[in-house]
Amino acid sequence: MNYQYEIKRISAEIASVKDEITGTRERIAGIEPRLTLATIREVLETVKEYLQKRKTLRRLRRNLGILEVQLHLEAILDRE
Repeated sequence: MNYQYEIKRISAEIASVKDEITGTRERIAGIEPRLTLATIREVLETVKEYLQKRKTLRRLRRNLGILEVQLHLEAILDRE
């Protein structure tokens, strides 16, 4: 058996695996910021939607209050 050849082959295989590990780490490092940004965007969109719905709810409640007052005033005027 040619031990010198086997040592070189195994060394090359080890180097290849190390390169693959390094490449994988680099790809993961690139993915993490994108995921973080995507999550931040999604959260901000959800907050924006929540605030819009709260604003709409306040407007609807205000309109409901106005309509209730108008109804009450009309009921009073009808009695007279």
